[in-house]
Amino acid sequence: MIFLIKYQRSTHEVQELRPFDDADRRAAEDARLESELEQLDNKNLDYEILLFEAESEAALRKTHSRYFKTVQEIAST
Repeated sequence: MIFLIKYQRSTHEVQELRPFDDADRRAAEDARLESELEQLDNKNLDYEILLFEAESEAALRKTHSRYFKTVQEIAST
């Protein structure tokens, strides 16, 4: 699967997590680009727009846990 993540830097929170099937790679890339352009148009650079591949959402949360943990959880590890 492919996952689109919109991560807000100032709050350290995932604002959007959207899954795409592997066959929908083009749609995932288009969604990422659209989101990035929207941020630029709004002159809001507080977001990271990311695409990741993972077997499942659980696997993604494990391999890229910094996007899903609180600041306190990260600091305590």
